[in-house]
Amino acid sequence: MIIEINQTVSGFANEFDISINGSRTFIGKGSGYSSDRSNSLLTFEGSLVLSTKFLNAPPKTRFTQIIARAILFVLSLLASWYFESAPIMMLPFTVLLIAFMFLSSRGNSRIHEVANRSSDIVGRMLLVSTGISSAHYEIDLGNETLQACSVNKGRHQHILIFLGEDQIAQLDYDRHVSKKKHNYVLYLLDDYQEFNEILSLFAIYYHSYTHGAETAKEMKSGKMEWHYGPKRQWVWTFEKNNKLYDPNWVSMHFDGQ
Repeated sequence: MIIEINQTVSGFANEFDISINGSRTFIGKGSGYSSDRSNSLLTFEGSLVLSTKFLNAPPKTRFTQIIARAILFVLSLLASWYFESAPIMMLPFTVLLIAFMFLSSRGNSRIHEVANRSSDIVGRMLLVSTGISSAHYEIDLGNETLQACSVNKGRHQHILIFLGEDQIAQLDYDRHVSKKKHNYVLYLLDDYQEFNEILSLFAIYYHSYTHGAETAKEMKSGKMEWHYGPKRQWVWTFEKNNKLYDPNWVSMHFDGQ
């Protein structure tokens, strides 16, 4: 199953046409103003299928991260002042900084509940950070939990999606963007097609956090880009997610499609 997710509207509201194996099936909607706004998946006729609602991180997690970041800020100020008079203290300060960076980067964030057309909660999506450069998304649906890991390869980004130890899908994104329209392709194994709706919604959710609020950020910075020319970007991943990436996975399962 190949699901194409093509942006048709960008700005303060983002909208996507979603086609499954070449047939237009869903419409995806997300906010272009705030990443924490709800996202929704609708039939092409406009009926709601699934939607997300933002939840705050647990108070204990937020408190721990705030304290760790405050200490990190103070340590950074002390380091910049103290190293000038006592360079020998650079090593212990560096160790402390790394320790608090590690602590402040741990925890869950970007938590959204997922509701069906009857407003029943059927799952959730969240970002799980386990270290400075180690994070993955979790997508819960009923009793199943999928994990999504991002890998960057130059102009291409690949989000690898696993059920247990098995990769069942891959969401591909080309960083070269034209007219502020972003496009994704989701490759989902046919044996797991029951996840096509939740993963289509996940693509909209993921876009909201990575690119969805670009318009608002440009306005806040005073650097609004009114032109719609091509935007090109290259990024590489140097974290452990790299070892999960199989460059032949798509061609092996979707050759000729």
